[in-house]
Amino acid sequence: NHWVRYWSVQHPLQLQTVTPNSLYRENTQVITSFRIQNSAAVNFIPTNNISVRFTACLGNTALYSTTKHSVIVPAYGDNLMYFKWTVPSGLNGANLTLKGEIVSGGVVIDTKTLSHGTEKKPVSQTPDTVFEKSAPSSFSLTSPPYRTNTASAQWSEWVYENNQFIRRTYGLTLNTASLPIIVPDVNSPSREYKNGVWHMKSGYGFIVDWNIGLQTLSGRTAPTTAMYTNAQMAFLYFPEFRYDTGIGKFRVLDRMATNAFQLPMNAKGYYARLHFIPLWFPNTNYYRVQGYVADIWTPAGMISGYLNSSPIVISESAYDDWYARRVH
Repeated sequence: NHWVRYWSVQHPLQLQTVTPNSLYRENTQVITSFRIQNSAAVNFIPTNNISVRFTACLGNTALYSTTKHSVIVPAYGDNLMYFKWTVPSGLNGANLTLKGEIVSGGVVIDTKTLSHGTEKKPVSQTPDTVFEKSAPSSFSLTSPPYRTNTASAQWSEWVYENNQFIRRTYGLTLNTASLPIIVPDVNSPSREYKNGVWHMKSGYGFIVDWNIGLQTLSGRTAPTTAMYTNAQMAFLYFPEFRYDTGIGKFRVLDRMATNAFQLPMNAKGYYARLHFIPLWFPNTNYYRVQGYVADIWTPAGMISGYLNSSPIVISESAYDDWYARRVH
């Protein structure tokens, strides 16, 4: 007599999920990453025909799916797999299932999933300036607060060139010199540029030009545009609201071009892209807004940052202009 024993051997390639550092926002291009691990003493190279398939699902419905072919992983090593895709609208805060699958010879040999949250992009605009006689009792003049930035990201991956593995480390960072530029409305009679600084009176408006600078992280390889997204969301916080982040206390900016943002059109300002400083705002040499930029996605997560604007000197108010022009 004889007997036969059967057993299964686990494939040496396994996936590991990578948790994003921010919620995904609707109508936003993001990057979802996985790490593929190799527990064997053999290299996996393009001729092994290993693929990794990524699928984003809402319940049982696939929203997006794509496959990377000719995946490479060194012996006893790992490699980074990432997928750039656009989160659709209409999710209403639902969690998505982010699924990665390793495919070899048409057979799925490993599957890993991650549940990740979504949200709509914030909608916020400040109320129009009215003719207040004095500042709200809660107001006090304050400098822009320090807020934590995630202003850079770096990631490493293996490439296979000339029959050998080469490890490359890429990096991207927010250029902290690319500040929001605020300039008094060209139609403001109090607008004046002197000693390198704009001056104006409260009660008038200003425009904002914010050109976001992205650059290669020092000492790292420059990433290709396939490896990251440009900035997709930007806000402004204001001293008259003490840089409050609550809805109705900040303004969501319009993206005008790649990495370029401006204020939305203001119906009270003849549809110019203006923000009006309250009439009651006190004299100061340093009226600054604080900008927040986000949804700059990389394989290592989302880059975001707070940058304070160039200053405007506030001296007197539009009341002074109106009083001076009264006819007695």
